[in-house]
Amino acid sequence: MKRPSIGCKKIFDSANSSNEDSSSHNGWLSSSQAAKYLAITEKALHNLNSLGRVPYWKMGRSNKYLASELDSIIMAEPRGLRNGHQTNRRK
Repeated sequence: MKRPSIGCKKIFDSANSSNEDSSSHNGWLSSSQAAKYLAITEKALHNLNSLGRVPYWKMGRSNKYLASELDSIIMAEPRGLRNGHQTNRRK
């Protein structure tokens, strides 16, 4: 997956300078926000990053995530009713 150029950092910094929490309003989430959004721990999120399962962008020294991309990950992996598998009950 292609990462955005350094120009993206300037856009994020200018948007983030007015309000520290503004990143969640314009679609960008910090690691802790993304972990809460996905209902997993930050350690699990970093493991998913290492495996290439969750796209992220480096902005400064922190990782940032797009909420829309996290939504697509959630929707791409539907879960069944039981232990992550669909149940096929026979009568």
